[in-house]
Amino acid sequence: MRKRILSLLVAVLLVAALVPTAFAVNGVTYTVERIDKSLELRAGSSVAKVTSYYDLVQVTLADKDVQKEINDTLRAEMDAFFANADKARQSYLDTDEKIEHAAGLQDNGKHPYICLEGNKSVFVNNDYISIHNESEWYYGGVFNKNHTCLTFDADTGALVTLPQYMDMGDAYVKRFVREHIEAGKYPDSFYSRYLDETDPADYEYYIDPEGALHLAFDTYQIAPGAGGDPDILADWPKAEQANFFTDVEPGSWYANAVNWAKNNDPQITDGTTETTFSPDATCTRGQVVTFLWRAMGCPEPENTTNPFRDVNVNDYYGKAVLWAVGKGVTDGMTATTFEPDTTVTRAQVVTFLFRNGGADKPEGKNPFTDVASNAYYADAVLWAVSRQITDGTTDTTFSPDNGCTRAQIVTFLYRLSVS
Repeated sequence: MRKRILSLLVAVLLVAALVPTAFAVNGVTYTVERIDKSLELRAGSSVAKVTSYYDLVQVTLADKDVQKEINDTLRAEMDAFFANADKARQSYLDTDEKIEHAAGLQDNGKHPYICLEGNKSVFVNNDYISIHNESEWYYGGVFNKNHTCLTFDADTGALVTLPQYMDMGDAYVKRFVREHIEAGKYPDSFYSRYLDETDPADYEYYIDPEGALHLAFDTYQIAPGAGGDPDILADWPKAEQANFFTDVEPGSWYANAVNWAKNNDPQITDGTTETTFSPDATCTRGQVVTFLWRAMGCPEPENTTNPFRDVNVNDYYGKAVLWAVGKGVTDGMTATTFEPDTTVTRAQVVTFLFRNGGADKPEGKNPFTDVASNAYYADAVLWAVSRQITDGTTDTTFSPDNGCTRAQIVTFLYRLSVS
C-alpha cells in the first residue's frame, strides 16, 4: 500500500510539474512552463550530461493575433539560443586539450534560464511587454550570469530591438551604452569587448512598468555580487522628450532626427546657436554634402585632386565635396565651380541620397504631378518615397524646386540610417 501511495504521489507531482504555472501582471495573464533542454556532450571517451532548461513564458491577450506573434517569437528565440549554446559547448569540447573539462561540465554544467519571481520577469505597460529570463551557473569555479530579454510592441506583437526602441541609429546606441558602462562599476575589459563584438540590435534590455529602460549584460569570472548589479538602470530620455533647442518642439516630426543628428558619432550637425537649431532655414550644397559625408562616417575621399576654384580643401566642407564628387553623389555646377553656398533643393537632396545608396531603379508609380518621368531626379524621388525617407509636400506634389530645410535634411538622413 505504501509503495502504491508513493507511486501515486510521484505521478501527481510529475503531472503538476508539466502544468504551466499561471500569473498576472498589469492586466496581462501569462503562464510559465519549464522546457527541458538537457543534453549529452562528448569529448573522446568522456560524456558530460548537462542539465539545461528554460522557463517559457506564454501570454494571454485579447488580441489573439498579437498573442500568437509574441508567443511564437518567445519560443523560437529561446529555442534558437539553446541550439547555438549547445553547438558552442560541443565545439569547446571537440579539441583534445579540452577533453578533461567534460567531467567538470558534468559536475557544474547546469544551465537554466529561469523566470524571476513575480513581477521581476514580466513587465507590462501601455506600449510594451518585456520578458526577462536570467541564468546563474558555475563551471570550473567560475560564476556566470546570463540574460535573455525580449521586448514586444504591445499593439502589434513585433519584437523591438534597442535601436528601434530608442529610435536611434546603431552608432548612437553603442555610444550611449558604452557611456553607461564606463560610468558604472563594471569590468570594463569584458563590457568593452561585448560592445565591440555585439550588434546593438542584440543588446539585452527590458522596459519596466514605469517605462524606464534597463540594460542587462552577461557576466562571467565574477564572484556573486561583485562588480555591482549587471542590470543597469538607464534613465534615458526618449528622443521626443529631449529638448536641446528652444525652436525644436518635443514631439514634432523632426524632433527625433534633430536629436540623432546632434548625438550621432560623428555628429551630423549641431545647432545654429547653443539654444537654436533653425529647423526652417534652408541648407546649402556645402552643408548637405557635409551632413551626408558625416552620416557615412567621414570617409577619406579617394580622389584628392580638387577641380573647383570655389572650394578650399581646408573648408569645413572641403573633404566632403571631394568625397561626394569622387563617389558620384554629385558633380559641380560647372567643371570648375561647386557653388557650396547655393541653396540646395529637395530634388537635389534626394538625388544625392539615391546615388549614394547605389541608384537601383525603384518600382512603383509616380504619384506626383510636378515630377516629370524624364526628370533627372524622377527615380530618386520614387526611391525616397518607397523607402519612406520622405513623402510629398501634398498627396500629389513633391515640390522638387523648393529649398531643402535643415529639419528636412536631418530627417531624410535619420530615416535612411534606421531604414
